[in-house]
Amino acid sequence: MGQFAHDAAESLDRDRSERLAAAGDAAGDPPRAIPPPEALEDGVEPQRIERVVVRITNPTRTIVDLFRYRRVLGQGVAIEGLRLGLRQGKVTPGEISRCAAAMKVWPVLQPYLDALTIDG
Repeated sequence: MGQFAHDAAESLDRDRSERLAAAGDAAGDPPRAIPPPEALEDGVEPQRIERVVVRITNPTRTIVDLFRYRRVLGQGVAIEGLRLGLRQGKVTPGEISRCAAAMKVWPVLQPYLDALTIDG
């Protein structure tokens, strides 16, 4: 009986994946832009914490990642992170645009960066 439950769950997952893929195509969702592997290391700094090396992203990369994962985190969170980073001087528009282009989110991030950096 255990194998049956496993097979049934696997079948349901496969059917669900196929439906979601078809729905995404039908909805006209654009394909996700995948950054090149070397860009994934950009903005990641190794830090030693209690004899363990951990990978920490710098403020620029963190803001760009907020826009990369905006559907999960929320667009408002991404915009607020950008606003705070610029206001506190932790990032510059040039750093943001360079990293966003490398991570393939520049078309999404550009209007917000332009709006927040306009001299008015």
